[in-house]
Amino acid sequence: MRLQNNENSIRQKELDTNLLVNPIEDGNTPVEKLNQGVIYTSELEDGYNNAYEAHILSIASEKTRTGNNNFFKIFLSYEVNSELPNGWFGNNLLKEGDPFSIVNGSSAIDFNYIKGYIVQILDKSVATVGQTATYTYTLLCSITAGDVASLLPTGGQIFKTNRRIFSKETQYIPPINLYSTVNESNNRTLFFWEDTTNLGVSYRVRVRSEDLVNYDTVYAANGNHAEFQGNVEPIMFKPPYGIAGEVTTFKFIDKGIGCSTDEVRPLFITSGTEPSLKFYTDKCGSLLTKIGEVKEILNVGINSVELNIKIKEGNLLYPIETNNFIDLPIESETKNAYVYAITMLNDYYVNVEIIFEDFSFNSYDDAERQILNKNVEFHIANITSLGLGLTKPPKIYYDKYPTNTKFIWPLNLIAGTYYWSVAACYDCNKKTYSEWSPEELLIVK
Repeated sequence: MRLQNNENSIRQKELDTNLLVNPIEDGNTPVEKLNQGVIYTSELEDGYNNAYEAHILSIASEKTRTGNNNFFKIFLSYEVNSELPNGWFGNNLLKEGDPFSIVNGSSAIDFNYIKGYIVQILDKSVATVGQTATYTYTLLCSITAGDVASLLPTGGQIFKTNRRIFSKETQYIPPINLYSTVNESNNRTLFFWEDTTNLGVSYRVRVRSEDLVNYDTVYAANGNHAEFQGNVEPIMFKPPYGIAGEVTTFKFIDKGIGCSTDEVRPLFITSGTEPSLKFYTDKCGSLLTKIGEVKEILNVGINSVELNIKIKEGNLLYPIETNNFIDLPIESETKNAYVYAITMLNDYYVNVEIIFEDFSFNSYDDAERQILNKNVEFHIANITSLGLGLTKPPKIYYDKYPTNTKFIWPLNLIAGTYYWSVAACYDCNKKTYSEWSPEELLIVK
């Protein structure tokens, strides 16, 4: 359904921007200002997450008073956990001039969505029963887009809004010059934008279908370029510590930084059957590794050692696997080693047997002196094939994309019309953001 426009003006354009691309907000309320009456929403959970969706109790046209059929008095309510610090929101949740949307609730009438802005707050109150605080508002609203005939006098629809609060001042402006293309050979969607601040280290990208006011998915782009620009070295151990014709492990020489792709799939130049694998990137767009601490040495053999290791850093979603490279703090020059066998003892403890390329500890005491209670680093790779019939380590390369490709949508979008927007993040922990950019049209054929 195509939206019915009720107001053609500069204000309508502003409302389009404000309503459809609500900002990312900082969930870390300052400790010294718990009762400051402002709202930080992006990380809020139970007790807060429903505060931005109020149930409309009744709607009455204000045409007789205003002379305009697009003005309505809306009576609504929402509930929050009353034990949350008083003053975070409530009486301050809605402001005059705020944009909002109305989506279908329990009514039988179907519509895409209606949008508008709050002209005046006529009344507001709060009633608390037990742990639940119910806030009610009476609002004078202007409906600027959508079919006003779909509004039910008895309510039953949902009023959605967001307070526009940012973690920093206006120096953090959203990316501009958004555009996208679809690669017809594989139907992957490429996204492009310009960050005029040159301060963004990562981004969030979101896409919605044209008939939805909500976003289907929001992805974290962990950097500002789609290509992996680091360096990984395939290593082949000689038998008996490696298998002839296969790559033994993959060593991260340069983990890179700023790669926006969650998964990095290397390609190979080789005379044999090439390996098949993928790497992962962390929140800064560098290749993912895991840091562990050697807690126990179980066995020392020729070119091998068996250890119990406590995992200290690293995403639990990506496990350590056999043939993953491991960097140990051995006193002599760097020694190549890989995980020959692994047993997960629990989420944080692993038992690993490690094979060296050309190194053995002199004794158990020597191993204990060098690596006990020391940190080790696993180079995480999901390996499905180590190759076949290789006479030397293959050369490794990566897909190249058009200049300035910022992000590639991880999944293929089905044919249809979409809208997308992007916000910049200014630290790897994604705690400082810009607002969302205005939406850009995307058509997938």
